[in-house]
Amino acid sequence: MEYYIHEDIIYRECNCTNWLNHWMRNTNSRVVPVCKVLGCGKSATVGGYIKCCNDQEAPLEIVPLCSAHNSTQSPKALQLKKGTRLVPVGKLKSCKL
Repeated sequence: MEYYIHEDIIYRECNCTNWLNHWMRNTNSRVVPVCKVLGCGKSATVGGYIKCCNDQEAPLEIVPLCSAHNSTQSPKALQLKKGTRLVPVGKLKSCKL
């Protein structure tokens, strides 16, 4: 499935320190993950906002990305690694209170 980067700034409804932390808390990840773009092995530096290419009504979701793949210079459509967990934008149970 292909996804694309959503370029608008989205403000967190929770108290997680940043979007990567939001993803880590809600996936119970204790170490900084690698970028989830297929074929990339760089460390993730941000939680990027992505949206499914096939559905314009799909919700925005967060996924760990390196700075190169979170750029507007990256390819329009991204393929994610198999098994990548997407985390919804918004306050979730695991968010910092």
